[in-house]
Amino acid sequence: MMIADNISSAMMGVFGVFFLVILTVIIVLWIALPFSVFGTKNILREILREQKETNRLIKKIIDSKEVLNKEVENE
Repeated sequence: MMIADNISSAMMGVFGVFFLVILTVIIVLWIALPFSVFGTKNILREILREQKETNRLIKKIIDSKEVLNKEVENE
């Protein structure tokens, strides 16, 4: 019975350390997450602005090709 007591107390120590490590990681992430979210908002706005500009330019290219195709068809 003494061996079982030693094993169970050793296992509780291992699980206790594991639990503390996991808890520490969760706390650090919980504190850091808002900063990373607010930090990415400006980057996402810039990406969205660039994507809109790219879409506008693509539409302009497509429209110009349609005009050229109509001119070729009319000749």
